[in-house]
Amino acid sequence: MIMLDANNPSVLSYVREGVGGQPSILVAVNCTAEPQAIFLDATAANVYGKSVHTLVTNVPSLQEASSVATIVLPPYASLVGTIK
Repeated sequence: MIMLDANNPSVLSYVREGVGGQPSILVAVNCTAEPQAIFLDATAANVYGKSVHTLVTNVPSLQEASSVATIVLPPYASLVGTIK
């Protein structure tokens, strides 16, 4: 497990490296009542995918795949997705 966007203390974000050929998993949680833009450098975790395919979220607007580079999490939002 490798932490991402360590400069944003309001968001917990990390990558779990894929095992046995499975894609890596991104987990991001906004722990504040304000929207948070997170800037993820997944290459620090040896993950080179360019998009996130949402697996689980509590916010409908995050259902679509998005760029792994920048994601805006609404207040108290969470996102779990595969990096492709």
